[in-house]
Amino acid sequence: MIVKEYHKKGDRTQRFRILLDEHPEDPWRAFDHYTEVIHCHSRYEFDGESQGDQEFVQAEAIAVRKAGGAVLPLFLYEHGNSVLATEPFSCPWDSGQIGYAVIRKEVIDKDFEGKVELAEACIRAEIQTLSQYWNGEVYGWAYVELEECSCCGVESEDVGDSCWGFYGADFENMLSDAGFNPDEWEEA
Repeated sequence: MIVKEYHKKGDRTQRFRILLDEHPEDPWRAFDHYTEVIHCHSRYEFDGESQGDQEFVQAEAIAVRKAGGAVLPLFLYEHGNSVLATEPFSCPWDSGQIGYAVIRKEVIDKDFEGKVELAEACIRAEIQTLSQYWNGEVYGWAYVELEECSCCGVESEDVGDSCWGFYGADFENMLSDAGFNPDEWEEA
């Protein structure tokens, strides 16, 4: 699905498109991540998780924090989509805390120079990326050339360079990655 489309100034056959990625990879399973999830929600699975009742979840989070790890509360909002965050949502009916997102002390010492605040920033970013995946907020870009058949007039598309797997709607970063020069294009 096309999210945004541009055409080259002076050549309407040249297009640049931002599209929804229809086959995104689950970042939690496809890529390495530092965050572990300790939760008590029976309908969700996380890679690198510990699941149990609320007592288990609290005890595990306290143990990680006492050992010097990074621990942030994990909230879920379910209403049509499922959104994860490390801050509470304003809706008390469709949201609540389901557990904690943690990075253990030994990982912080090895990969975050011993800085808990860096690990907490990583937790926030990894949870945000997972939430974007759950909600279909994964995009790609493609350069496309429109061609018209000289015999029958049917239009076809020739896809040139493309790249997929951009989590979140940071289109500026995506345009930079594509080498997109806004001075050469205008919205279609």
